[in-house]
Amino acid sequence: MRKSNYTFYDLLKLYKLRAAARGFSPKTVRATESNLRMISQFFNLETKVRKFREEDYKKFLIALRKSDYSRETMYDLNATLRKLINLARKQKLVKFDFSETGNIRLNNSEEYKLISGEDFRKIREYFNERGEREFEFLFLLLYYTGIRIGEALALRREDFKIYPRERDGRILVNKSYLYEFKLIKEPKNKKNRVVPIPRAVAKLFQETFEKTPVGERIFQFSPNAANLALKRAAKVKGVPEFHCHSFRHTYISNLARKRVPLPVISSVSGDTQKTVLSRYSHMFFEDEKLVLKALSAAEYAAKPEGYRS
Repeated sequence: MRKSNYTFYDLLKLYKLRAAARGFSPKTVRATESNLRMISQFFNLETKVRKFREEDYKKFLIALRKSDYSRETMYDLNATLRKLINLARKQKLVKFDFSETGNIRLNNSEEYKLISGEDFRKIREYFNERGEREFEFLFLLLYYTGIRIGEALALRREDFKIYPRERDGRILVNKSYLYEFKLIKEPKNKKNRVVPIPRAVAKLFQETFEKTPVGERIFQFSPNAANLALKRAAKVKGVPEFHCHSFRHTYISNLARKRVPLPVISSVSGDTQKTVLSRYSHMFFEDEKLVLKALSAAEYAAKPEGYRS
């Protein structure tokens, strides 16, 4: 086939050939296929790649931001399209360079919208009063672990380990659930991790979900249903509206405030240290004082006995 006739479907075939040659995992290839099917909701994949312009890409981004997809899904779809268009550029099928265009960004007030302890107490109270245990447990889990909504929806009973003596536990985060296509895939950044859970989470899990059948996912609703439930609770309880991803920002920000070391935050969140620093640098502004305090103590310890400055 002449390159001038390549469609986005043909571009996917080319990607698969390269993926096979470079030893990409089957999960990565399947995720790319699934993401492209979702992208087809925004423009026709039979479009000739050579006719795809920067303005078409910007229209895709505008439509994506207006969709009901979670931030995680928006990031994934955007990354997939950029990956395929970069492949098209290498084949000289498109000319425009969007290296400075089109990352899914939110303004600071949205990006760092944090949930106060009091607001979270009211949100949990709302679902507890109505006996909506699944939603209560989901938001409790998100608040105390910072996992992404797709990672939460993928959790099964066997991913929980409870320590009866300490009355706390941990969860294994090694997959994410793409609800729209009923697909289990690797977590974002392909980082499997173990996240500790406090007593409140362990207790509600044991009371309500410990007898979930092995292999069955604990949560059976969609990310959109979770966000709508959160919006409903906020309206009734008179608290600001939050998105499921707000719990993740709150979790990481709370760890930073409590001076949890950066490598530990990176380990439990699945983000790189560089990403944590770039997004939450405002939470580390007093670290230089800790450094000076430590150096001051070291300087004092190094002074000879009887030395006066």
